[in-house]
Amino acid sequence: MMGVPYQYAGSIPYWLSTELAARYPDKPIEIVNAAQSAQSATRVGEIAGFALGHEPDLLMIATCNNEGTLAPGKVTERLHRSGTFRLLKKLLKPEKNGAPVPLHTPQDKDITAVRNAFKDSVKKMVLAARRKKVPVLLATLPVNLRYDGHESGLPLKGGKWQEPGSVPEDKCIAQGNQLLKDRKWVKAEIHFGGCKNVEAFRGIGLALYEQRRFAEAKRTLMQYVELQPRNRCRPSFNAVIRNIANQFDTVHLVDLEAMAEKNSPYGIPGPELFVDYCHMNWMGQGMVADEFLAALKQAKLMPPWQEQPTALQPRKIIYERHQNDLPPPLDD
Repeated sequence: MMGVPYQYAGSIPYWLSTELAARYPDKPIEIVNAAQSAQSATRVGEIAGFALGHEPDLLMIATCNNEGTLAPGKVTERLHRSGTFRLLKKLLKPEKNGAPVPLHTPQDKDITAVRNAFKDSVKKMVLAARRKKVPVLLATLPVNLRYDGHESGLPLKGGKWQEPGSVPEDKCIAQGNQLLKDRKWVKAEIHFGGCKNVEAFRGIGLALYEQRRFAEAKRTLMQYVELQPRNRCRPSFNAVIRNIANQFDTVHLVDLEAMAEKNSPYGIPGPELFVDYCHMNWMGQGMVADEFLAALKQAKLMPPWQEQPTALQPRKIIYERHQNDLPPPLDD
């Protein structure tokens, strides 16, 4: 629940805290946001373990966008925690100054193994909370199916948001992208069909969307995310989350994927709710908070409250003020 790029007023925890404080003005309610950016479920599991050590009344889990690599072995993990090892590694293999840093998580070829590791990590968090008798709100993640960024790698450096990829774009894909830019949707669909590159799925899906063939577009774009997630939660991983939520009576599902689809044109999320590949705009962040709030009420994890539009006016002002914002630079 990091709320990137809106980490202060307007973030998911901010709106959730605001709404709960308005509904329970006489009760001390504390939301401890333990989220970190760019962490896989393995690392999120470690954070959840620390959080459970502080005896929370409720644990909210939302993880999936940074899957793709397998967790390191125990020996490697212990070595990397050693300051001496990190120093020696830096001295023996110094990083190239100014080298571009990949924005998107590298993808292991064995996606089945990655999916199973993800499932194990999420299930471990749920079981750890169950042993502590702590209920869990477990969320699927919203997926920006219409993300049109196709650059290879999208490295970040020099204080800029997104620089062109260092890997040359496939010629066939580049020609198809130009057809999309020229709004030649049918020609683009046909052209991408002849490209021997995974990016063709993205091009075909966007071309189908513009032709108003929405069911086909959604299927194609979901298939593209499965093959090339670009730091988005694969639909099959969201299915894993739903299956785990159905297995335990202490877990309550917060279906953010379905929420994003419900609030998007023709059920295909895109720039209306997202500022980039996975980070949501102010309106999207507020909707996520609302969905968690609704789950709290439905699961009866909070005392009953009367519905009241407590934060609608300030939220509307923030939307209008920042609706065209771009995320800040992510590099240090």
